Amino acid sequence: MADYYAVVRSNHFLVRDAKKFESFCERCGLTTFHNEPVWPEGWCSVRAVTNGRAPRRRETTRRYGFYGTENGLPSYMRTKNDHVAIDFIPRFAKYLAVGEAAIIMESGSEKVRYICGYAWAVNWRGAVRHVSLSDIYKLAEEIAGGKTATPCEY
Repeated sequence: MADYYAVVRSNHFLVRDAKKFESFCERCGLTTFHNEPVWPEGWCSVRAVTNGRAPRRRETTRRYGFYGTENGLPSYMRTKNDHVAIDFIPRFAKYLAVGEAAIIMESGSEKVRYICGYAWAVNWRGAVRHVSLSDIYKLAEEIAGGKTATPCEY
């Protein structure tokens, strides 16, 4: 039997507290990244990030994201002495800035026996929408007049 490998990545988003977010991701085995806010104050890109107004003095326009290259979406988090099981999406949502929504995508495979793919959209309140690559089977059935498609696996 082959090993399953998955990768996960997010888009860029604003966070409530950068240090707490980076610590959370590190404890979950994820690597964080961010863009540098290089726009001059009042420029249109800065206004787009701050919903049409110039940023406040202490407000950051730095957007963060994360990726992982081992097991996809984390199912555990490291603590001081142990690892604890977590439901990643609700915990992650607490770090998003008010008004933000993040996109998280995961894909994985066991050699080429099968390929999995998932995507989640989550907002700062914890509302989640989810799609899967396997949703395509239902769509194929719809356009094939009810005939079931064979799976892309062996």
